[in-house]
Amino acid sequence: MKIPQLRILATTYCGRRCIYCRPTGEGIPCESSNINIDTVIRISKLYKQYGGNEIKFTGGDPIFWDGLSKCIKILKQEVQIENIEIITRSPTIIDYIPNLISSGLDKLDFSLDTLSPTKHKQITGIDDLNELIDAITQCVNIGVKCKINTVVMNWINREEIFDLICWAEKIGIRKIKLLDVITDLHDDSSYKNKKYLYDIYNKTLQDLYVPLSEISQDLRTKSISERLIFQGGLGHPMNCFKLESGLEVIVKDHHNGAWYGELCISCVKFPCHDALMALRLTSDEKLQFCLLNENISLDISKLDERSLVSVFDNILDVYRKAFFVPSVE
Repeated sequence: MKIPQLRILATTYCGRRCIYCRPTGEGIPCESSNINIDTVIRISKLYKQYGGNEIKFTGGDPIFWDGLSKCIKILKQEVQIENIEIITRSPTIIDYIPNLISSGLDKLDFSLDTLSPTKHKQITGIDDLNELIDAITQCVNIGVKCKINTVVMNWINREEIFDLICWAEKIGIRKIKLLDVITDLHDDSSYKNKKYLYDIYNKTLQDLYVPLSEISQDLRTKSISERLIFQGGLGHPMNCFKLESGLEVIVKDHHNGAWYGELCISCVKFPCHDALMALRLTSDEKLQFCLLNENISLDISKLDERSLVSVFDNILDVYRKAFFVPSVE
C-alpha cells in the first residue's frame, strides 16, 4: 500500500511574493489563516494508524506559526511520527532552531534559488539573502540535517545552478533538490504574481521553464552514482545523483511521469505537474489532493470522529488505487 507524505500547511503567511508561487503557497486559495493544533494532531493520529510516518510542515512559511514547536513535540512523543521536516525561506529560523530540534525536528529544508542578492530580491521581494545564507550555514554547523530546494528558471538562475551545487558542497549540505517551474499556475486565478513577474523580467512562467533533462545529463557526467527515488512511494520519479563529495542532487522533473488517481482523469489539468505526490492538510481544515484543483479537496472541520475515519479511509483508497502515467510529454 502506498502511503503519501502528509504535508501540513501550517499558515498561509510567508511575507514574500516569489515569482513562481501564489500567495497561499501550497494551499487552495483561502483567507489568511493559521492551522489549529488540535486538527493537526487529530489527522496525524489517523495518518499514523494507517501506516504513515512522514510529515512535512509547509505553508506559507511554517516558521511563522506559533504552534510549530509544541506540535512537533506532540507528534514525536505522543503520535510517534518517525520523520518530521519543515520548509522555510526565513532567516529567523536561526532563532527557533534549538527549540525545534529539542522538540524532535528531524530535517530542515531551505528554499534558495540564487546566490545573487539582486536576483534574490527580485525573485522573493525581500532583500535578505545574506541573512538567509548565514542562517543556513549556522544550521549546518550545529549539525542540523539540511536540504536546499531550488526552482530552476530560464533567464534567471539556470546558468548558476552548478555554482549553487558547489556552494552547497562547500558548506556541508548533504542534499539539494532541483525543481522545474509549475507553469500550470500561470492561468490559475489564484496566481497573483503574473504582473509582478512581467514587470521585473518581461517574462511569463512559461518563459521561465527549463527542461531539467538538460541538467540531469550534465549531472550524469559529474556523479558517481544515480538512482530513482519517490516521495512516499508516489509522485514523480526523481533522479538522485551522488557526487564524489557525498552531496546528493535530486532532480524533480515532472516530465518523468507521475502517480494519479481516478479523480484525476476528469481534471482539465490531467496529466499535471503535481499529481498524487502527497496529501495536504490546509490551514482552513481541508484535506487536499493536489496543488492545482480546489474541487478535489474535502472540508473536515465539522466531521465527528466516525465520519472522519470513514472519509480518511476513502481518501487513502485513492492512493491505494493510484496508477502510474510514464510521461507527460
